[in-house]
Amino acid sequence: MLDFGTKARFTSLTNLPASLLIFRTFIVLAALLIASIIASPNIALSAATVDDLQADFESAVPCQQIDGRNVWKGAIAYYIQSFVFEGDTPVATDAADAVLPQDNSAETVKEFEDACSATRPA
Repeated sequence: MLDFGTKARFTSLTNLPASLLIFRTFIVLAALLIASIIASPNIALSAATVDDLQADFESAVPCQQIDGRNVWKGAIAYYIQSFVFEGDTPVATDAADAVLPQDNSAETVKEFEDACSATRPA
């Protein structure tokens, strides 16, 4: 038979002794530290700077167009021509957007891979 008259010794975190609260806090902080250490290599690989991307774009090779836009392949990213408009008038067509493989879907990356593989000599 259940006895609803007994109260648990620790009913909430505020009733825990200070030593257990310190230990619990230590465990949580240690887990966060370990998680950040594990995640760090993945973050460093995808953190290309604007200067890195500019240098990569300057040495990128042209590929087949996608939807009428020029495409290039660099060592870090793919690049696609972007158009700058003022109202309905294009004011620049020599700009490009970086397409980082790790930031895009597999379908998007495949489209760029296909456009660039079509220009390689057999």
